[in-house]
Amino acid sequence: MADLISREHKWLRRYTTLPAVFELLEKKVLTLTNPSKWEDKNDQFTIGAYKTNNGFESVLAACFTGTRETFHHWKIFAPGVAGMCVVFRRDSLEKSLKQRNQVRFGLAKYRKMEAGVVEETKRPDLPFVKRIGYRDEQEYRIIWQSRSQKVDFAEVAIDPICIETIVINPWLPANLARTLRSLLFREVLRQNFAHVIKIKQSHLVESLIWKRAITKKFLPLANIKIRVPRGQPK
Repeated sequence: MADLISREHKWLRRYTTLPAVFELLEKKVLTLTNPSKWEDKNDQFTIGAYKTNNGFESVLAACFTGTRETFHHWKIFAPGVAGMCVVFRRDSLEKSLKQRNQVRFGLAKYRKMEAGVVEETKRPDLPFVKRIGYRDEQEYRIIWQSRSQKVDFAEVAIDPICIETIVINPWLPANLARTLRSLLFREVLRQNFAHVIKIKQSHLVESLIWKRAITKKFLPLANIKIRVPRGQPK
């Protein structure tokens, strides 16, 4: 994916669940899991081939995206009211990862099905290779590998300075989102991080700014009252 995401992309988004966010704040770790449980069978097979070819007992992964917030990512990777998104500073995250043993990281490389393209793929690239039909995901991966440990998950310590923003899913009712935001703020304060972590709810599926723009352009004379979801700028 190096041709799709340049170094100008400062942020990486990890769509995840609420328990994983609390674990991240409490333990300052990313949990990498076994790709054998992934829905994409091609991914399973490719990483399995990398594992076998290199004699690893375990190859685990965590996936991010370098693109902006999208409905697709929410719906597929963090659906429902427990879905969350953590935005990381890419440079700080990579600086932290470089200090960890057994860890690799990088952008996904999207390939067509032609045999010649597969022939050009080098062995170290296998954990980062995906079919071209997935390129809109603009994926970034962290890989943990071991020749001696056979495990289904691994915790990789990171510096919390790389955490920029925690985003609550757009489907959680506003009153519950406010309560959750308060709980997350308390946890951040309790951890006494050296920087401010922003916490907000996504307004992807209901944006006051969008509604006002449509009203101003197409309904200027209509007597329409736009409800302001609490927490959105007026």
